[in-house]
Amino acid sequence: MGSWTVPSVYDGNWHHMKLTYDTGSDEYILYIDGISYGDLAGTEDAITISTHRLEIGCNGGTEQVMGVIDEFKVYSPLSGAIDDLAQGGDTSDSDEYLFDEDNDYTLDFDTVDAQGRGEYMFLGSDSMFSGINVDLETNGSTDSGSLNLDWEYWDGDSWADLESITGFADTTNHFTTDGHVHWDENPTNWRPYSVNGSTDLYCIRTSLNNSSSEYGTDPVENFIKSDTLILQYLSSVTADNQTLVVVPERLWVFLILAPVLRLLLKKKRRRRRRRKFLRFLR
Repeated sequence: MGSWTVPSVYDGNWHHMKLTYDTGSDEYILYIDGISYGDLAGTEDAITISTHRLEIGCNGGTEQVMGVIDEFKVYSPLSGAIDDLAQGGDTSDSDEYLFDEDNDYTLDFDTVDAQGRGEYMFLGSDSMFSGINVDLETNGSTDSGSLNLDWEYWDGDSWADLESITGFADTTNHFTTDGHVHWDENPTNWRPYSVNGSTDLYCIRTSLNNSSSEYGTDPVENFIKSDTLILQYLSSVTADNQTLVVVPERLWVFLILAPVLRLLLKKKRRRRRRRKFLRFLR
C-alpha cells in the first residue's frame, strides 16, 4: 500500500478518516474530515479476498496508530450507504430534499437489530435546537402491529435517549402524520457529531426500534426543518442589553416608508414654525 502526505492530526481532537476503493479502476482515495487527499490510481495492488487477517491501526505489530480508533465501519458501495438529503437549503441542487418542497424523499426505514445495526436518519444544525417541523407528502403507515421510532442525541460518548429529555413529544406519531418533534430543555451534555466525515453538528437521529413493526407504506417527506430562527443583523452592536424587534414580512413596506415619512413630518414642522415666525414679525 502506498502513502499520502497529510497534515498532522495529533491535536487532541477527533478526526474522521475514510478510505474508498474502486474495483474497476483500482483507485484508492483518502479523506480526512471530508477533505480528499488524492488517489493512488493504478499504483497499488487490488484488494482481494484472502486468508490473511485484517489489521486496523498497525502493520503487523511494528508500527501502531498513536490514538484511539472508534466506530470503524465497512460499506459497499463507495457511497458509504449514506444519502445526503440536505444541501444547505439550495433548492437548485437536486440532492436538496428536506428544504425543497418540490423534491421529496422516501424514508424507507428498516428496523434496527439488537446490535444497533440498521438504518438511521440524522438531522443536525450548527447550533442547538429544540425541535423539528415535519410536513409529509405521504403519511407512513403499517399493515399490522405498531410503529416505534427511537429518537437519540450524541452526548460526546454515545447515543443517548432524546425521549427522556423534559417535554419530549412526537406529534407526528412516528411519521404517520404531519407534526413536530420537540423537547423543552437542551439535552444533557449534547455535543457536536460528524456523520460520515461531514461538518460537526448538533445531531439527533431516529430509527425503527427492533421491536417495531415495519412500514407498510413508507413515509415520504415534503419538508423537514429545524425550529432554529436565523437572523442577520447588518450593523454593529455598540451597547449591552439591546432589544431586537422582529417585524412580520407584511409590515416591511412600512419600514421602507418610515424614513420618508419622518422627512415629510420634519418639513411640515419647519413650515409651521416659519408661519408662526412670520406672524410674529407682522
